[in-house]
Amino acid sequence: MDTVPVTARSLGECYLIDGDYLERAYKLHLSEFPEWDQLDHASSWILKPENIGENLSIDETSLHDDLSTFLSNKAGHCRQGAIVAAVRGTRAEDVINVLMQIIVERYLFMSMEIKKE
Repeated sequence: MDTVPVTARSLGECYLIDGDYLERAYKLHLSEFPEWDQLDHASSWILKPENIGENLSIDETSLHDDLSTFLSNKAGHCRQGAIVAAVRGTRAEDVINVLMQIIVERYLFMSMEIKKE
């Protein structure tokens, strides 16, 4: 389930295990979800600054009757590592507040690198 996209339900059917139970067990015990550093704000926004690149695109999409704004790296070609940010809603100030955190993180990272030299 970590490397190949397969649902817990279909995996459970193969091994005659309850798929719902397997999904809960994976999410709560086998994956790193409970220790995820973005868990507290993931329902509002997610930020992956390591995926940033030279060519980015911003897109608004409706997911489950909610509008969301996505910033993605075009070099990712819609594969894993393409999403830079996902923000619930389309208000410019909300999106800007999340994206400004990338600038702050980059600044802090670069200042730490300069101090090492």
